[in-house]
Amino acid sequence: LWLYFLGAFVAGFSMCMLNTVVNPLLNSLGGGGNKGNQLIQWGGSLNSIAATIVPFVVGFLMGRSAGARPAEGLPHFEIADVNPMFIILVAIFAVSILVIMFIDVPEFERVETRTALDELTGRGGEYSCFSFRHFILGSVAVFLYTGVEVGIANMTNLYLIHEVGVDPRTTGAIVAFYWFFMFVGRLVGGTLGSKFSSRDMLQFSSIMAMLLILITIFTPEKITITLGRYSLGNIPVNVVFLVLTGLFTSVMWGNIYNMSVEGLGKYTSTATGFFMMMVCGGGIVPAIQGILADLAGCRASFWIIIACLCYLMYYGSTGYRNVNRNIPV
Repeated sequence: LWLYFLGAFVAGFSMCMLNTVVNPLLNSLGGGGNKGNQLIQWGGSLNSIAATIVPFVVGFLMGRSAGARPAEGLPHFEIADVNPMFIILVAIFAVSILVIMFIDVPEFERVETRTALDELTGRGGEYSCFSFRHFILGSVAVFLYTGVEVGIANMTNLYLIHEVGVDPRTTGAIVAFYWFFMFVGRLVGGTLGSKFSSRDMLQFSSIMAMLLILITIFTPEKITITLGRYSLGNIPVNVVFLVLTGLFTSVMWGNIYNMSVEGLGKYTSTATGFFMMMVCGGGIVPAIQGILADLAGCRASFWIIIACLCYLMYYGSTGYRNVNRNIPV
């Protein structure tokens, strides 16, 4: 058990390190601005493809290895059943290492005379990434954004099970559509990323997500839609609007990041590291939303999501502006 906990920690740590490198690299390769945003959106699209496919692949690999308990007719799994998955994983990591070793990856300009801690805190120098107002506001924005992304999916699941009375298996299938629409949204964002600014995309997506959630809050539960064609039965129509928010929340991450690090120069690398720390909002905001749901109901808890989206709309309208251009980068 502890070995798997350690594995989860290493996987999470590695994911943060990967994003710390990949996001600024994609932005840099695109030259920042709209093109940089487009590359980040395409990167997110590939990430979504993997997130969609991997659970099915893992289930298939484990299903082939698993037998069945004769008495119960239930699938029986052992530790060895995941070995094929781990072998594939090791192979992917090995190929990734070889690719990175033999390609020329551009290095970011760094401050050699200061440690990362000095750069974060501002010690040992006059400026740090925290000297930029738009970066601080952007860090708050990504904290709230991750809360929005996770909170919508989490509360949709709880709402369907506890207030609507939908079977948990059906609920899981419905929530899966939310993540599927996030994948679709990132594909669209990758296609249109060079034509629209990060500011415009964040404002538009925040407004649309807000409208869909407001419709969810005020639409009576008695208005239902039949999804028997997909074996999902009758569900409240407001759930459809919740699921559709995935189209718009999907593009927010790249837009927020792109605007937050714009003009940071040599501080970009450290800023990205702190930026990744702020994804903890994906655990904190849903917890607060859950407390409100216990007090006032699941639908009322979405007012917290509305408040977060209002901040994101503010950041996309005025908060993104770099008012510290006098700082040497």
